[in-house]
Amino acid sequence: MEKDRRRLILGGIFIVIGTLFLLDNLNILDFVIPYALRRWEMILITIGVVNILTRNYPTAFVLIGIGGFFWIVDDYNVNFWDLWPVVLIIIGVSFILKQGVFNTEKKKLTEDQ
Repeated sequence: MEKDRRRLILGGIFIVIGTLFLLDNLNILDFVIPYALRRWEMILITIGVVNILTRNYPTAFVLIGIGGFFWIVDDYNVNFWDLWPVVLIIIGVSFILKQGVFNTEKKKLTEDQ
């Protein structure tokens, strides 16, 4: 039931944001959004935040990490090859988190059976 409510709220948010963008593109409503929020990296970060809200932590941290990584590379003119080890760090964190740091509920369920 709670999952359906989350999906309804998330769907409503997407409809409102999409409507505002559409009205802005058609010059019906002047909807000013900072450039930082219109970037492709922000899509990854937003999906990551939604995953945090749905308690899917490994996926959330990977998406936020990748979005943040490319945002930094683009905004601060940092050479990609200087920061490539960050990708390995993100992958390592995702493996650790998937192993059970946040999966205690699943462990308890299997131990009870």
